[in-house]
Amino acid sequence: TKEAIEKRLEVFMELHTEGIIDQSRLEKKNSEKIEILLDTFVARLEGSDVVGLLDPEDQERESLCKTTSLQLRTIPPTLKREELLSLLTKYPGYLRLSLSDPSPETRWKRRGLVTYKRE
Repeated sequence: TKEAIEKRLEVFMELHTEGIIDQSRLEKKNSEKIEILLDTFVARLEGSDVVGLLDPEDQERESLCKTTSLQLRTIPPTLKREELLSLLTKYPGYLRLSLSDPSPETRWKRRGLVTYKRE
């Protein structure tokens, strides 16, 4: 929705203004820092009062995120979105499904991300 996009932009701009995004480079050697940045982004999106980056040693870091997402690495081209949704929505807390476009490089298979509320 428009509101969700605006909220994502708002959180991104906060992190950018604070200089947090400028400190992070998308490189494999920075994977832990990137994970902390993404956890911070999600926590802020979900309304947590996080100042700066989350502390990687904080045991409550995971509890700040109110959702859990599962990556679907290989979705066959014969599986329709509606069929996948009928399976995923059987489980409590379902929020959304994001699917990639079919790709000729993967023999038209897709990838997906399904998100559930934590309970």
